[in-house]
Amino acid sequence: MGAEGTAEYDSYVVYDCDIGTDDAWGLLMLLRAEHYSQSREVPLPAQLAPGRFKLAAVTCVHGNTDVDNGTLNALRVLSTAGRLDVPVFKGCAESIMPRTWERRGYFHGRDGLGDLDNYPAVNEKALVSEERAVNAMYRLACEHAHRIDFLLVGPLTNFALCINIYGDDFLDKVRDVYIMGGNIVGKGNITKSAEFNFMLDPEAAHIVLERIKKPAWVLPWETCIDGDYGLDVFVEKKVYCRA
Repeated sequence: MGAEGTAEYDSYVVYDCDIGTDDAWGLLMLLRAEHYSQSREVPLPAQLAPGRFKLAAVTCVHGNTDVDNGTLNALRVLSTAGRLDVPVFKGCAESIMPRTWERRGYFHGRDGLGDLDNYPAVNEKALVSEERAVNAMYRLACEHAHRIDFLLVGPLTNFALCINIYGDDFLDKVRDVYIMGGNIVGKGNITKSAEFNFMLDPEAAHIVLERIKKPAWVLPWETCIDGDYGLDVFVEKKVYCRA
């Protein structure tokens, strides 16, 4: 499932995540979509065919599990997919304002992936970059200015700190931002009214939504609970997620 070709890509993607079971699925789908964007093995209608893109990095943040587990989980998923060529960067271990959160291990397990014991062995020390996620975000934005997209599927701490440190010099280079977080009607998933990603670092969410310079794609909690998907979506999911 490796990425083909060495030519320039239409866009580059940074996947910022707190890998539990949901983000693991998301990463696998992203890898598969990258593969098809480059190989065109699956014929798609022109309006659905993505441009050629490259997954430039996986950056990890606290959330469903601690950032150490999340970073290791990213390597486990990439190893399973045969894609250890994708750089992995460790990011923020806590929210911007220090808090003591109750870690809810009953959903994703204490380690974020269900506390299984048969994961593929990975050399975390050799594979995780010494460069921190926030610095990597800025560097990649400089290297691929106006062609880099950020998929933010965990708490927004890494992206918010990148904004705070580098300001408009960073934001002006970013093409599109996709955020999974927040809610519309006040029905939550971690409390009765709060959505998990925004609640874990509300200051980071405020910084990102206040400072971002162009419309962002925000997928709130209601997207998950109200989406009415037809059979065709599940057929496409089978295509894009198969090993």
